[in-house]
Amino acid sequence: MVLSGGDQPPERRIRFRIGIDLGDAIPDGTDLHGEAVNVAARLEAECPVDGICVSRSVRDHVHGRLDLDFEPIGELALKNIALPVGG
Repeated sequence: MVLSGGDQPPERRIRFRIGIDLGDAIPDGTDLHGEAVNVAARLEAECPVDGICVSRSVRDHVHGRLDLDFEPIGELALKNIALPVGG
């Protein structure tokens, strides 16, 4: 899903990328650990600017519950993640 910068001029827009996965996140002080955290970080890196990339498990979980359109990007081989992740 891509969000627009609204009515702000280009030099004032905040550019972002977001990656989302489902799974356990283990708190450690102000840090979070766990495979879901790692997958989300890797999805964020693969995401286009101003985009939100979700794993297949997230898409399957919210399918029919939210009025969103998803554009598949296929399976990704992500660094330090054992199995390919569907996006």
